[in-house]
Amino acid sequence: MVSTWRVIDQYDHSTEPYWTYDPNTGQPDGPFSESNGLSATVFQNVATGERVLAIRGTSDIHDVITDVVDVFTLGSTRNQGRYQSLRVKVQQWITGGVLPQQFAVTGHSLGGFLATGLALEFPQHVDHAYLYNTPGLGGLTGRPVLDEIARVYHITGGSFDPARFSNVRAKPGTSLISGFGTPGGADPRRG
Repeated sequence: MVSTWRVIDQYDHSTEPYWTYDPNTGQPDGPFSESNGLSATVFQNVATGERVLAIRGTSDIHDVITDVVDVFTLGSTRNQGRYQSLRVKVQQWITGGVLPQQFAVTGHSLGGFLATGLALEFPQHVDHAYLYNTPGLGGLTGRPVLDEIARVYHITGGSFDPARFSNVRAKPGTSLISGFGTPGGADPRRG
């Protein structure tokens, strides 16, 4: 049987320098050079040519720390080294033609949180984000989510479109991960 998808490119962050941003001032902090654990893969549908970016989720104890600090507490990708490395790589892939001008992004758990960040920061490129058991935005900060989105990504004019997000939870009920924050989109199983 022939696979319907093939790998176009794959990126695992190693020691390339990256910067984070202070959540209050927006000023860069870094460079940091230790691996941040990012893994992202560009797949292509063999029949249609469609390309999709898939982002790995939580995979080790360092990721759990990232989840607790950046996702649960701050509720934003902006201060996260993994996200900063991802956004640079995505820009390189778009410029180099590895990713087309319009593409879908997908991720599970932390990978879905990062996919949400890309979809919000690059709405002109990400036409849809497919999220699986992904924490929502806002964390424990108690700030209104849409105000926080606008502040973090400097969005004006209502770029947040919930129809561009599919947020799938593995099972109904309370979830420690996907029940956290305000979801980026509707669960398609709920109509």
